[in-house]
Amino acid sequence: MSYALFFYSYALTLLTAAVFVGFGALYIRRKKRLHLLVTLLFGLYLIDIMFLWMVEFIPEFAGLFQDMQTGHPFVYTLFNTLIILTYRAILGDLLDHPISNVEAAFWLLCFVGIIAEWSIKNDLYRVAADLIFPYTLQIWTIVSAFWIYARQRDVVERSRGRAAIFFAIVYSTCEILEIISTSNTLRSIFFEALGLIYTVSGAIYLWRRVRENRQQVLNMQPLAFAQEHDLTRREGEILKLLLEHKTNREIGEELCISTGTVKTHVRHIYEKIGVTSREELYDAAASTAVPPVL
Repeated sequence: MSYALFFYSYALTLLTAAVFVGFGALYIRRKKRLHLLVTLLFGLYLIDIMFLWMVEFIPEFAGLFQDMQTGHPFVYTLFNTLIILTYRAILGDLLDHPISNVEAAFWLLCFVGIIAEWSIKNDLYRVAADLIFPYTLQIWTIVSAFWIYARQRDVVERSRGRAAIFFAIVYSTCEILEIISTSNTLRSIFFEALGLIYTVSGAIYLWRRVRENRQQVLNMQPLAFAQEHDLTRREGEILKLLLEHKTNREIGEELCISTGTVKTHVRHIYEKIGVTSREELYDAAASTAVPPVL
């Protein structure tokens, strides 16, 4: 069982890291707030997965965690609450309803209440900090998502609305199952399911974006794109091969020119189009793609 858990944790870590990097790269290229928030979410997931892995497989770290839970239990609660806040921010972005100043003050008050557990040595307050504050924020996140969707479903883009409802249903279902379960272990099967569903969904989203981007590049007309940017005939030929994802060496072999000549032409192409890398070139080509003729 321990070997199966080890390999599961290892595979999940790799997948989460890949999705984290993928959304980070997407944010760098697109500068969309949603991509930044999702990158933050998977970054927190990655930290949590590695943390659990070390607790389960490194005895010394497990002892340190136990000491932290005894002396400063608010730390892990604060971390989980930050994940809840990220959920709320993602749902708000999907539904075009960001966190207001009043709601931000409410979240800040709860965060301060959790941190205050460090100085208030009271068992009743500890229960409030570890349970009441997080559960209140969870309920608020779920209820507000459905309420906002019900009010704005006619003005929210359909795909974003569906994504928000899927996100909220998965989150609320896993939270309800976790509440009614009797498990007290650090690794919860329902939280595992929650993270796994979101991670797989993120991977599918990234895969679809890559496929759609490549299809857009295939649908564009290289000659028209070359003429639009005043490329020479030779540069147009190289542009077409670049968009087919061929290397400089392969381009040189096909056109019977040296790799150094190819690099010179590629540099001129980048300068005329206003890009600095192949990724930016693919984006520029995809943004001017024409629909395929049916």
